[in-house]
Amino acid sequence: MDSTNDRIVLDRKSFEALAVDSRVKILKSLKERRKTLSEIAKEQKMAASGVKEHLDLLEQVGLIEKMDDGHKWKYYELTIKGTEIVSTQKEIRVWILLSISV
Repeated sequence: MDSTNDRIVLDRKSFEALAVDSRVKILKSLKERRKTLSEIAKEQKMAASGVKEHLDLLEQVGLIEKMDDGHKWKYYELTIKGTEIVSTQKEIRVWILLSISV
């Protein structure tokens, strides 16, 4: 995040990940606290397999991370980038950087 201009620059993959409403809802849910796949699936009223696909993609683009602290359950939580996107503490303008590949 560029604190001078309060902006977030997203690459194409991050932007595409946010184009699906379910993924945005998952990010907003994780803003409350870190959660397991089962908790998110129950909360979103979705199959665990579908939620897992969304979580994998959000993790690939750097919006969330899976925390494995050696316990049975794996938790998902927002990264700094993910937190900035769902932050309501201050108004943030989101700038999209779409890269053009040849």
